[in-house]
Amino acid sequence: MPEGNEVHRFRDRQAAIFTGRTVHADSPSGQFPDAVLLDGRKLRGIIAHGKHLGYDFGRDLILHVHLGRFGDFTEGTGSLAEPKGALRLRMWTQNKKQTDWLELRGPSDCSIYDQKKWERLMARLGPDPLEKGANPKPAFVTIAERKTPIGLLLMDQSVFSGIGNIYRAELLYRARLSPFRPGMDVEPKKVRAIWKDG
Repeated sequence: MPEGNEVHRFRDRQAAIFTGRTVHADSPSGQFPDAVLLDGRKLRGIIAHGKHLGYDFGRDLILHVHLGRFGDFTEGTGSLAEPKGALRLRMWTQNKKQTDWLELRGPSDCSIYDQKKWERLMARLGPDPLEKGANPKPAFVTIAERKTPIGLLLMDQSVFSGIGNIYRAELLYRARLSPFRPGMDVEPKKVRAIWKDG
């Protein structure tokens, strides 16, 4: 499953290509019939928070993508290839020089959100260590109050958003912490160090 760093990397790369441009979209597999709602619209921007991506097309039209365990993007330039496999969503944009495209296969979610639904999702998620200006204090309070092992708390997306098993293991190793230590027994300075290290 992609962790937050990879999700942010997808956001940065795709935003550089698609933001501010008119996008075409379809669903060759038929698994995402709402692709028609995106076709011909201008993409305002792409939001990355934890393991979630939000493609903002305005007018309460946000494409939500969660890659889950098996989701992945293929990106490229040039002519669109003949669709293969369970191609959930294809988006592309054209200018005089070339066609830029991306393909999405296997996500756990690919659906349209309105602004309220997006805000409800964001309210359920903890702060993202890769998001500039994110406030980690609510997560610090949660960890300090819980008997839950710190290894599980780091994977809880309502505590810190975007951390998966690989980064959890690396963060705990670098902090010299057992994943089984209760959150309430972890020194606050170590929790702050984990946040900065994330």
